[in-house]
Formats: sequence, structure tokens, C-alpha cells
Amino acid sequence: MFRVLQVALGKRRTGRTVRHDPVFGPIEFEARHGVETWCTPGDGPFPQVIVCAPATGPTHEQQAFFEQVQARLSELESECRAFVASHAVAPCDANQLTMYSIVIPEGAGLARKEFCVELSDDRAEAIHVIEYRGGGPTVYGLDD
Repeated sequence: MFRVLQVALGKRRTGRTVRHDPVFGPIEFEARHGVETWCTPGDGPFPQVIVCAPATGPTHEQQAFFEQVQARLSELESECRAFVASHAVAPCDANQLTMYSIVIPEGAGLARKEFCVELSDDRAEAIHVIEYRGGGPTVYGLDD
């Protein structure tokens, strides 16, 4: 559903648009393979956030959604762990997983409460992908 593009913010690259968003903090724009995203570094207390938005930046709706996610981060992470535990095919200790990233869609996807959460263990050898639709987890996938 979402194409996740990982971006390292520590090094400013030529031609990149970097700004400080009042809600997301430091955020960098990237357009790759026809997908436009803004990415946070993911090196603070919150995981990396990938916002599907044009070069003009995240919308007020995306900012408001992120603030709602921040307010219930612990609950969301627990919900995702439980979803992984009940849907993973390979053996996995879901209690060892932490939130790796969250992908916030734009427009209609956001209105339908569709977003994606990725969990991983300390080694990040496998990324557990949980897609939310209508506000609840509905699809599980494994990215390695």
C-alpha cells in the first residue's frame, strides 16, 4: 500500500529540501520513483516518520493526525505487537519489537484512517509491517 523510502538526515545532500516543521520537527523532502515524501530522522524518542506529501510540505490534517498518534504511541505500539503475535507466520517474540517507523498517507487515505506502522527488533533484520485501515490493524507483512 505504501512505498517506504528511508532517508538519512544526518548528512545534508545537494538539492535536498530540509526544513523544520512545527509539528514534525526536522524533516527532509525526497521525490523518488514518482513518490514524494517528507521524512524525519528517526533518531529521537519517536521513530522515523514518513509523510506522503508534495514539496509544499505536510498538510494540517497530516500534522493533526501525527499529534493524535504521538498522544497514543504506547497504546499503538502494544496494539501492533499483539497484531504481529497473532499474524506472524515465522516464530517471533513480539514483545521484543519496537516501533521502527510510521507512514502517514495524504488525502483520501488519511481520511479513511489508513496508515502503516513498522516494527523491528534491535537488529532490524526483519521489519514487521502493519497496515491500518479504518483506524484498526488489518494487514500484516514481513519485510526483510
